[in-house]
Order: sequence, then C-alpha cells, then structure tokens
Amino acid sequence: MTPKGNVVGSNPETESQTSVYNPSDPNEIIGTKGYDALGDTLQWVAATTSLPYTIYFENDPELATAAAQKVEVRHRLHAKADISTFAIGAFGFGSHVFTVEGNRSSYQQRLDLTQDMGIYVDVVAGIDIVAGEAFWILQSIDPATGLPPQGTQQGFLPVNDENHSGEGYVSFTIKPKANACITGDELTASASIVFDINEAIPTNVWYNTVDALPPTTQLTGIDNGNNEVLLQFSGQDDEGGCGIKQYKLYVSDNYGAYSLYEIYPVGTTATYLTEYDHCYRFFCLGEDNVGNVEGMKEEAEFEYGNYNLMVSVAASPEEGGTVNGGGLYTYNLQVMVTAIPASGYEFYRWVNNGVPVSEEPTYTFSILEEMNLVAQFIPANLTSHVVTLAEGLNWWSSYVDLSNNGLASLEEALGSNGITINSQKNSFAFYDENDNEWYGLLSVLDNREMYRIQTNAETEIAITGARLDASQITIETQPGWNWIGYPVATVQSVADALLNLQPDNEDVLKSQTAFAMYDSVDGWFGLLTNMEPGKGYMYMGSQAHSFQYHSGRTQADQPKGELLWKANEHAYADNMSMVAVVAIDDEEQHSGQLEVGAFSQGKPVGSTRLLHNAKRDRWYAMLPVSGNGGEQVSFRLYDVATGEEYSTEAEEAITFTANAVAGTLDNPMVLNFRTVMAVDENTEAVLRIHPNPTTKGGEVRLGLPAEAGKARVEIYNMLDVLVDLKETDGNTLTLGRAIVPGTYILRVYTASEKVYYGKLIVK
Repeated sequence: MTPKGNVVGSNPETESQTSVYNPSDPNEIIGTKGYDALGDTLQWVAATTSLPYTIYFENDPELATAAAQKVEVRHRLHAKADISTFAIGAFGFGSHVFTVEGNRSSYQQRLDLTQDMGIYVDVVAGIDIVAGEAFWILQSIDPATGLPPQGTQQGFLPVNDENHSGEGYVSFTIKPKANACITGDELTASASIVFDINEAIPTNVWYNTVDALPPTTQLTGIDNGNNEVLLQFSGQDDEGGCGIKQYKLYVSDNYGAYSLYEIYPVGTTATYLTEYDHCYRFFCLGEDNVGNVEGMKEEAEFEYGNYNLMVSVAASPEEGGTVNGGGLYTYNLQVMVTAIPASGYEFYRWVNNGVPVSEEPTYTFSILEEMNLVAQFIPANLTSHVVTLAEGLNWWSSYVDLSNNGLASLEEALGSNGITINSQKNSFAFYDENDNEWYGLLSVLDNREMYRIQTNAETEIAITGARLDASQITIETQPGWNWIGYPVATVQSVADALLNLQPDNEDVLKSQTAFAMYDSVDGWFGLLTNMEPGKGYMYMGSQAHSFQYHSGRTQADQPKGELLWKANEHAYADNMSMVAVVAIDDEEQHSGQLEVGAFSQGKPVGSTRLLHNAKRDRWYAMLPVSGNGGEQVSFRLYDVATGEEYSTEAEEAITFTANAVAGTLDNPMVLNFRTVMAVDENTEAVLRIHPNPTTKGGEVRLGLPAEAGKARVEIYNMLDVLVDLKETDGNTLTLGRAIVPGTYILRVYTASEKVYYGKLIVK
C-alpha cells in the first residue's frame, strides 16, 4: 500500500520537518480450512463447530518508514455468529507470543517489554456490542511518561525484517448461532487493521459453507450361512450437503446395550461372525464429511439369531406346595408360572434371587433375563406383614402377633440396615456394626405400641406370625402424648378406626406426615384421613382413654395434589402440628389452590394445601412441621393456580418445639403475607413480583400502584452489587442479559419519590 496520513511520532530535534514517517500493513485473515468435496473450494463446516480465525498484520518493509506504535484490529461479526461463544485466542508480534487462558470474551493487560523493547504495550480486546464487532487494540507506552513514545521507531511493531520482527497476529474462535444456519449458508469473515492514525486496511474475505444437518442412513443384512451375516449400508446426506463420509456400526449381543463395533467408509460392506444361541441386533449411524452424526436410533434395523433364557422354579419349604412353568424360553416371551399350596399351607409370594416380585400365585412376566424363582409358602394359620421402611426414622407398628418372637424377627429383618429401635418407655435397641449384633434394654414388642425405627438405607422388612384380631386388643392412653400401634390389617378412615373412642375437643392424632384434630362439630378434621397397616401413630388427649379399634370398612387413600415443597420427615425424630389460616394483606383466604410451606435453615420441613372445613366455612392449613428443638421456622406461600410464589415470607415465624400443637380450629394461628404495604414519606414498600421465580430474559410484573408512573429499577445481586439499571413507564420489567440465574434484590424509585423493594429469583 502507499502510506497516507499525517506525521506520526515525529521529533523535530532529530528528524527533518519535511519527512513523513508511516507504518504500512499487508494483512490477511485465515479461518477454518473445512472440507472441500472434489476440490469445490467451498470449505464446508458443520453448523455446530467452533470456528477458529487468525488475523495477520505486517509493517511492510517496502512501504513502511516507521515502527507502528498502535495497531487496532476490528472484525465485524457475521449475522449468524453466536456472540456468546466468542473467545479470545493467542496473539503475538515479533518474537513475542501471548496466550489467553480460559474461555474469555474480553482481555486487558499491560505487557512489560522494557527489557528488550524499552516500552510497555497495553492490550485491550473484546466485543463492541453496539457496533457488532470484535476488536483488539495494542498501544505502545513510554515507561517514563506513561504516554505514547515520541520517537518514530519506538513502537512495538518495527518495520519488518528477515527476523519477522514487524509481523503480528491476533486470533479468536466463535460458533454459529444454534439452529440459525441451514445447509448452503455462507459464513464470511474479514477484518480491518489500522496502524497508528492511518486509514483502515481491509483484509481478504474468508469463506466457509455450512452443512447444517446429519445424513439419514439404512442398514440391511443378509444371512451368508456358516454363522456369518453380510451387512450393507446406504444413505443420503441432507439436501445440498457435503456428502456422507462413513458409517458407524452398532451391535447388541443378547439384548445387551448397543456398542460401537466398527466404522466403515462409504462404499464398503461389513461381515459379522455370529455364535449359536445368540441374538444380534444391528443399526448404523451416518457421519458426513464435516462431522455431523445421525441421531441415535431407538430400534434395530436388522436382527439375527435367537436368545434363550432359563426360568427355574422351586418351592420353599418344599412341602409347602408345588410349582410349575419353569423351562427354556426365547427372550422377551411371555412366561407364566403357578404355585399351588399343599394342605395346611397358603401361598405367600414369589421371589427372584431373593427379591420379591409378585404376591399372586399365578405370575406372568416377559422374560428379559434368567430367573431363579422361588414360591414361598407359609402355614395357613400364619401371615406375613411386609413393610418398606425409608432411610432415616420411621414410625412402625404391626398386625402380626409380636408377643413371642417379634423383637428377634424385627432385628433379623433389619439386619445391618438397622440403627436403633425406640419405644416410648425409654427402652431401645441398637445395632453394633463391629459385633453384628443388637443390644439394648428393649426386650419385647407390644402390638399396642408404635416404635421408631432408624435405618441407614431403604429396607423391606417382613414379620411372620399369627394375624391378630384387633377387636380383642385394648389400647390404653394417658393424658398427653401416647405412641399407639395400629394392629389392623386393612386401611380404614380415622373416623371408622376410632369409632369406639370417645375423644375430647382438640384431641390430636398424628402420623409422620399428617395430623387430624377432633372437634365435636366436625369430628376428625385434617389431612390425616386414614390409618394404615404398618404405620405408627401418636395420640394426644386431655384425659385417659381405653378403646378397641373398630373393624370398619376398608377405605381407599384419598388422592392429594402434588406439593411444590416436599419435606423429608424421615430426617427428623420429632414433629409439631399447626392449625392456621392464611391471610394476604390481612384478608383471610378461601382457596384450596394455596400451598403453605414451612422452612428451617433453608430446607422445607412441612407443606400443605389449604383444607376446607364445610361446617365452619373456613380454609385451614393443617400443617405438620418436622424439625429439631429450638430451630426457627418461617413460612412461604405458593399459588398453585398461577404457578407463582409470593415474594415475601409470612410476618409470623415460630420456634420449633417437639410435639407442640399450635392453634385450634376455633382459634387458629394467622399466617399473614404482604404484597404492597401502605406507604408514607418515610416508608419503603414491598413489591409483589410475578412470576417469581422467573426465567432468564423473562418479563415480570412489579405490582406497583397505578399512580406510580415512570420508575427507575435498580437490580442488585446478593453481594449488594448493582448489576443492572432499568426504566419502566408501566408495571412491566424485561430482564436484561446481565441477569443470569440467581437471587436479586430490586429497588424501585417512582416519579412520586416512593421507594419499593422486592426479592426476585431467576432460574
């Protein structure tokens, strides 16, 4: 090029006033070579690939007369480039090479080159969002003045020589926008380079062509005999694409997982040797010349051979009955086995390799693996009570007679999964891992009692013995809390089960997950609607009671709506019961679509939806709260109908107290949630933000009063750093790019000089 422009870096004391000193720049951009089909020079790339580019510049020795003190490189981003994937790469000049660690979209550094060049070089690089450009600015700095050097030869890029001292480069990578490109799109890249105050010099234009989609392929197979199959591949790339490169063959042996067997170039076939009594399944995936791979297939395209599996059956004890249906079956075939009890026995269940699989004497299943089935029989006068205990603490009781060998049976069933067994009478047993034995003062179990069992894993226990007649068992309770068992083999409603009990007002029955309160007007009211075999209960009365469970009708458990906040009641030894109503801005609510959650140390410890009491025509939160003594419990509110959580917690909080009962139906606690508070000149008001939580880039409503007018919104992160500033003419706020998933505090200043604040959660 011919140098143009004003005098750069002239020094009147050392140089002629008529001399013009200029750097000069031959330059080039080089991108991804890509794939050239048959030399078509289209330089094909995949739409998902990361594209590297390097921009070269040189202070041309044939044209330049001065060292370049400042070099500015700019690259206009392609319309289909994803700016969020831009990453600065290495850069350098002369013999100096600098790497940029990490996937950084911006860079700023002062390079100390005083030892070999006598200058600093300030480097700034990043994205100019407004202009839609990537930029690099390299500026020479005189260490003595902190300003650009005065001498024309005091630049970081001298006139080029045989040592390439006057050459430099910058590099970067970027991806196309996801799903923005179609096959045949042309991605172009170019740059402009400015030396000092000279005119910008454009580079060449680099071209790549996009192949956006993978090929579609088919596999066919032929039996060649001699335990050999011939596999043939066919397929086609997406229309206008760069063509298929190869086929990936996947094989499953005997219905196991598919694995990549081999890769075959286009135009080849595969032969596969098989074995007797094996079933093989095959499919292929095509890959085109830029690396687009066909999506995983769900079904085999070719299947060969047979796979037979053995089903063995046995009876335990042998004299307990007969079994049939065992034998050799083809994979995935329907198999039926039957168990017929002998006289004096009854069928209990089928187990496969010790794991229960069915309680029906005729068991039908699809054979997917070899089965070792045992039909378990028990004497006709005995029954077996099977319960699955969760990891942690469980409230347990049984309808099988525990008076003789119940404790030993329970300890054996728990094995090393057990930790402790506690009764209300302060007697307990504990498992010693070193001795593999149970120890403690607990010596017998009583069907009238509930026991707390702690486990270190989910455990199924089975207790075998005589089934009790619950009508012959008297439950005795004392004033206060009592751990009571439920020695009944069927599910019953609380009202049916306790028909023989004469409770007093405000007596409470609770399980680990729910409770009910007795009222002479309503009877038993709460979310504990049924009593279930295997569960334990606590009963609190104001006086002593003596009763037998009523043999009422079997009651199906009532379906309950899925809760947003799920507490792990098995993680806590104790719970308490709350009877509350919900108010919003002091107005009591009447909706079963509201869910109240109790929280302690950031974790949910209880939740419930409001429950309608028809006789009082009030909606109650019958809320069980799990916890540890002394912990503070706060409350949150969720609207199921809108899918939104209220932005503030309840004004009320409590201290957890084991087995406390807070509130009654006549005098419930009030949990009051605020939306926008009344304000005066000195008061900040709370925003009601919806939806909350919201999603990144979403739109929220601020709940400002109509007279608020134009407002300024400051958004702070949880480190109290201002991350965004917005203005709104109305009640709607669109979140900017700076708001990433996390928790934020919004402070809103209105035209009327009122101040509002609120917490916003972004997912």
